[in-house]
Amino acid sequence: MAVIDTGLVAIVQVPGQGRGLFASQPIDYGTEVLREQPMVCYPAPTVLDQVDRS
Repeated sequence: MAVIDTGLVAIVQVPGQGRGLFASQPIDYGTEVLREQPMVCYPAPTVLDQVDRS
């Protein structure tokens, strides 16, 4: 039984393993399957190297 089913993919509880993301149908190459907002954003490492740490 799916926890979440979008029609394209489903999150399914797998006994003894936890949850897994499974295709509900064949997915064409390049199809966006999942999009979420980032939880944390920070500058790229090259920008962090330029920060004055004194």
